[in-house]
Amino acid sequence: MHICLTLGHNASAVLLRENQPTIGYEEERLSKKKSDSSFPEMAINEIFKFVDEHQSQVQTVYISHWFDTFDPATTENKYYSAAKVKFLFPEAKLVHTHVEGISHHTAHALSAQAFYEEHTSVEHTKTLIVVIDGFGNRAEVASVYRVHEGKPALIHRVHGYQNSLGLLYQYAATCVGMSGINDVYKFLGYRVHILPEEIAACDALGTKIVSEFLNSYMKVWTTNPPPATQDLINYKALENAQQDFEEYFRPVIDQDQFRSRVRVGYVVQKVLEDVITRYVKRFDYDTLLLAGGCFYNVRLNDKLRKLSQTAAFSVMPLAGDQGAGVGLAFADHKWVSKCLSNLNWGRRYLQNAKAPLPDIAKRIADKIAAGKIVNLLQSDMEFGPRSLCNTATLALCKPELVDAINTANGRTTVMPCAPVMLVEQAVDMFNIRDVIKTVGSDGFMITAHNYKDQVSYDELGGAMHRDVDGSYSGRPQLVYDAESFIGQILTALYKNHGVRAIVNTSLNIHGSPIIHDAEDLNMLTNYWREHCKVEFCNYVVQ
Repeated sequence: MHICLTLGHNASAVLLRENQPTIGYEEERLSKKKSDSSFPEMAINEIFKFVDEHQSQVQTVYISHWFDTFDPATTENKYYSAAKVKFLFPEAKLVHTHVEGISHHTAHALSAQAFYEEHTSVEHTKTLIVVIDGFGNRAEVASVYRVHEGKPALIHRVHGYQNSLGLLYQYAATCVGMSGINDVYKFLGYRVHILPEEIAACDALGTKIVSEFLNSYMKVWTTNPPPATQDLINYKALENAQQDFEEYFRPVIDQDQFRSRVRVGYVVQKVLEDVITRYVKRFDYDTLLLAGGCFYNVRLNDKLRKLSQTAAFSVMPLAGDQGAGVGLAFADHKWVSKCLSNLNWGRRYLQNAKAPLPDIAKRIADKIAAGKIVNLLQSDMEFGPRSLCNTATLALCKPELVDAINTANGRTTVMPCAPVMLVEQAVDMFNIRDVIKTVGSDGFMITAHNYKDQVSYDELGGAMHRDVDGSYSGRPQLVYDAESFIGQILTALYKNHGVRAIVNTSLNIHGSPIIHDAEDLNMLTNYWREHCKVEFCNYVVQ
């Protein structure tokens, strides 16, 4: 029995046991504080409500962090408590990410490998793993690995906060009044509103920034890590990087906040796509695996998939820091890959729940087909940032329904929702070659696909993202198990009503975590009664 702790934003705890269900929670779901970065004590305590073993029986504590200076036996700060770990797991061996062993980025790479291996048995000879995020240990910001003898072997790395595409993305959001990491996804919605007369200046700025980043990303050899500091990280260097990045975007920012977000979103997406695609094209591969926070950008992922007509492609759905702890455990125990067959890890008791019977699924399908919004709370909670239909709002893919959902949740309306559909429906909606070569990831809304021309906006408009070039895409959740409860709902929708896909979005008010239990649902319902302009209903199923 082993436990993985993720420190910092997205603090979390995951219990891993061979041949037994995985149990894990992000601290925010229990504390109700969005992106809670405190030591995940509530998550740990919740886990052991659902297991027979005592926490003192934990053999190994795997600790994923991005610190420069850290001692798991003595460190005390807002992210971690050595005293609490010793009290909770007195006999456990402590293993953590660090540059002399398995670094934060290498743990990410291991998680991508584990996810891929769980979702395919096909072996390849040139597997490449790319990790790009804000930063890891000693300011590692981009790393490339070749899988050699079953393990990721580092072949290139970029260091330095000033070279971090993840930080560039984050600070692009803060300089236009958005909430950093939590809001960067909105840029994909803003950028499509770019005006023809704005494109030339934005392209020129983007090209200039791309050139500066490529000075490091295209070097033949790995850059050197910065000197170690006595602090957790080099805060001064981080502050300097933030100032430089915010200065980059100043030429396209003015008093009009909406238009500023549009222009900055256009520029930062160009930078991400141009730098990362050129970086990846440096290397030969027959399989491309991705991990790290930058790869929550679903449009970027689609661009990278299209670099090769034949290479297998997979994005670790826990692309952020939550996945790194699992990767650290995978280095010691190959069975950990089996834990990644699904991400419904959050055990919970749901009061007054109905059994997931076919007549309940049909009833839900009928309500959705009639234009109602359904809030569904069922069984185990999703781990990670995506709703996977266990804690979800479901509706027809109509723009007016998506607007009603976003308004009820206090969200911006610049982004469409994601479609969920049975896998057989994807054949008629997306390029089948892209679907076939994508391993595992299409079940988790982590990559976009372009819709085929014949897909109608009247049918799926609320789940269609119109890009700058006029094309439409969606970030689907494909359901492979028609016998699952969501599979039963989708089957009933198609057979009885001809509905091929519905929208699925997370069940939470903007700025709050995805809800955890029936009590949270009651609070959300009271809010919706005041703000939702469309008839809705709730189902609690277990």
